[in-house]
Amino acid sequence: MSQSFLEFHFEYNPNRKNVGEVFFALGNYVSAYESFGKAIADAIGNDLDFCMEINDIQSGSIKLKLLKLFDELTSPNELIKDLTGEISSLESLSEVTQRQNQKLSRKVNSSGRYKERVEPSLNDLDVALAMEKWSDANRMVEPDEKLTITDGIDSEQPSNVINIDTGFRLSKRPRDMFSNFIDKHDDKEIVDVIRPCFRGDLNWRFQNTQTKLTYNAPIKDSLWLEEYQNGQKKVDVKDSLLVHSAYELWRVKGKPTIKNAQIKKVIDIIECNGTQCEFFGRD
Repeated sequence: MSQSFLEFHFEYNPNRKNVGEVFFALGNYVSAYESFGKAIADAIGNDLDFCMEINDIQSGSIKLKLLKLFDELTSPNELIKDLTGEISSLESLSEVTQRQNQKLSRKVNSSGRYKERVEPSLNDLDVALAMEKWSDANRMVEPDEKLTITDGIDSEQPSNVINIDTGFRLSKRPRDMFSNFIDKHDDKEIVDVIRPCFRGDLNWRFQNTQTKLTYNAPIKDSLWLEEYQNGQKKVDVKDSLLVHSAYELWRVKGKPTIKNAQIKKVIDIIECNGTQCEFFGRD
């Protein structure tokens, strides 16, 4: 069975001095691509997810091949084609999201799926945060370098090739563009696991036991994650986790909302037995 794929092809200057920036830029592009996709998935409905999986990396110029594990409706390719020139204000950002909302609405209606839902509406803040990553990646690209994204099926010709405008800039940071930035968190907290993930480093869903705020985040603690996926660590339905997490806190539609979250380290499992919960220290 053929599989859909994406290929990020970064043609870099072989004489460039800071080779590390090539990998940082490519990482930002992929992260931003995922963020755009998640923003579109959220606009269609909260039961949709967006994820990709590394399939192959080729050397020379860098070719990063990713399996597409998302619904085609959530593809951010049309949005990325719109990233040209400079965006320096909330008004110019909203112009982009409104154009994309119209395209997304037509796409959903023509598909015959999800058309009975509320009209898709992208969250400006989510798009801005993804644009920030994309713009930061562009800043690392030298003038004679180029990036393309191909979209297609294995063993066949790619059906779509996107030439990236590496000159695109988000010249104003989201926290300066929006007046609803609250704070940054980078510390310990106790969370309940709402939805675990048994594959790779895709997003889990958590809820802070005190604030009751929920958020999606990958677990970056690779050792703990490997032990969990191998069955060496067990988290039951009523258990909680003591974690070191990092995220931004924004006010969205009048409510505190967590963005750009990740779990840096899982410190402990807090087992809950009946009415009594206990901390079990583990090495």
